[in-house]
Amino acid sequence: SQNITSWNNAIELSMAFYNEPFEKTVEDLLQFQSTRRVMNQSINKSSARQNVLESKIEPFNPQHISTMGNYDTSELGQKERSYLKSRYLSDETIDYLEKLNLVSTDNKNNLLFKHIDIGVGKTGNIVGCDIQGTYARSLEKRASLNDKGKLKLARKYFKGIGENSMKKRGFLFGVNVAYNVPLTLFITEGPIESASLFELQKESLPVNSWFLSLSGLKEDTFWETKSLLQELTKAPKVESILAVNNDEKGQEFVQDVHETYKDEREYQSAHTLKLLLPELENGDWNEMLELKKTGLLNSRAEKLKEKREAEKLVQSMQMSYSERV
Repeated sequence: SQNITSWNNAIELSMAFYNEPFEKTVEDLLQFQSTRRVMNQSINKSSARQNVLESKIEPFNPQHISTMGNYDTSELGQKERSYLKSRYLSDETIDYLEKLNLVSTDNKNNLLFKHIDIGVGKTGNIVGCDIQGTYARSLEKRASLNDKGKLKLARKYFKGIGENSMKKRGFLFGVNVAYNVPLTLFITEGPIESASLFELQKESLPVNSWFLSLSGLKEDTFWETKSLLQELTKAPKVESILAVNNDEKGQEFVQDVHETYKDEREYQSAHTLKLLLPELENGDWNEMLELKKTGLLNSRAEKLKEKREAEKLVQSMQMSYSERV
């Protein structure tokens, strides 16, 4: 793949990533490690309580994916296919995911991106899902003010996780899957980003490539999936490519993963980390796909337009409230 860079240690990674001098980089990393130790102490204290809670969770049921009565229809509706195409995914990519039984529609016209289990005798079992709405919510329902009096604009489309989705699993699919050969694992934040990156890279993918979205930035999901896939496919080595969004949270995730990799010898055995970020500030892989197919970023222009309209709407609401008072 193009524009993928790897580093041998955290200092090289930080100097390249943030374009900082050596002295500043070392100072920042020492502060980062000190903060990390304090956080880990707090996490360890709550781990036992968390294990007890997780043991009481019911298994995922595709026929009951929310308390609102949503269930999986096991089919991909035309409206939902049209939504995916509006995100610049080709019919070929959509058909591929549908054939794997990884995308479908619920009874309320939401898209479902299904999570599969991993392991001998259970790979492919559906154990959770990401839920993606296809109905655009109006600005009136999305615009509000936060505690500081600034505009807060909620998502245009609903996003959520299916009830009782299995922990440490995500939207995952393989391409040209093979056994006893090296494994390449692409890590993204969401299903749309994974599908977009697949579309951008599919002509040059190595054998035994996998795409995992973390439904956010869940580091534990990455490490466990990597280990299970390596065991399942008997891969002699794994190359994990961190392809998260090119924003502040994505950069923090990269640092966290590299720190874990550096500190834990078990993660270094037959395993390399590489970095592949969208070449857009605050960008993601769906925007990169849009840019490749259209030469434009109309989605960004639309978001900026909506933000301006929302600001006017909130100002109008404030004036109306003041007049009544």
